[in-house]
Amino acid sequence: MAMRRNLRRASYTPDTNIESYRPEDDGRYITTADRIHYIALRLIHPSRHQARRVTQPEADALLADDIDAHGLTHVPLLRPHPELPGEYEIVAGHRRVAALRRLANERRGTDVLRGTDCEPEGRRIPAVVREMDDLVAHATTVAENIIRESLRPWEQAVALHELRCALERQDKRASVRGVAAYLEVSHQ
Repeated sequence: MAMRRNLRRASYTPDTNIESYRPEDDGRYITTADRIHYIALRLIHPSRHQARRVTQPEADALLADDIDAHGLTHVPLLRPHPELPGEYEIVAGHRRVAALRRLANERRGTDVLRGTDCEPEGRRIPAVVREMDDLVAHATTVAENIIRESLRPWEQAVALHELRCALERQDKRASVRGVAAYLEVSHQ
């Protein structure tokens, strides 16, 4: 119990939604066609659609400690990188990948990381890799970040505005209702 209080003080709380968690409500829903792949950290790049603009080093360190102590509850979702063949772009799980990088650099996380590569970026992390176009990847990244706590309101606004512009570029409904329908969220 003392651990939970320390985590709250540093503005990080581990997922407490495990009892009410509905995978279909977040961007990382794993279908029966998805399977876990182990991908080297050096091949994983952040998404250009990442909504989180401000990092919280203390909270990120606590997330790494939590993963080291309890394992990885939700694996990151990646897609093949649209411009770098053989490499991957993060769709959901940016903070988890950053925490796993930290663990690799600190030579921890042996229950989660694979490989004995001397170079931390050569360590492999579990991830789901899914083919998706840029618009679907963008929407999934935005939806996953909105579901998560601690995304600042202005970060949400910027992310939704950028998604709306992406929808407009593809001649799709880009009204508030259109964006909400695309994300499958209530617009009220």
